[in-house]
Amino acid sequence: MTSDTNLAYPRRLRLTGGADFSRVFKKNISCRDEYFRILAQTGTGLGFARLGQVVSRKVDRRAVQRNRIKRLVRESFRLQRVSVLQASDESAAYGVDYVVLAQRQAAKENNNQLLRASIDRLWLQIEKKLARETGSVK
Repeated sequence: MTSDTNLAYPRRLRLTGGADFSRVFKKNISCRDEYFRILAQTGTGLGFARLGQVVSRKVDRRAVQRNRIKRLVRESFRLQRVSVLQASDESAAYGVDYVVLAQRQAAKENNNQLLRASIDRLWLQIEKKLARETGSVK
């Protein structure tokens, strides 16, 4: 497998520091639904997409539920990164940082397929917004 089609989720694809999150929160493009909100910031200069997740205790006090939501988001990002998000990376000044914020309704929803469909739909929406913002043809 080449690095372009690699489905791994190494540390370099994660937002790890507070400064990275702050940068995305200050200047972003966003879309949301009842379960999630995605923020994206273009022009990182890294050449690949990175993901940060915010699933606070306000969403659910139980760590099991918060971790379930994080796993769903991570898996969706890992798979979408190869297809949808790869095009965004190349066209949006060499890299995009994404932050996914879970809403309270996500913890209340027990149907993982519904949550997965929701986040996948949002990836497509944010990619279209990024394409419009950066002037790419989609």
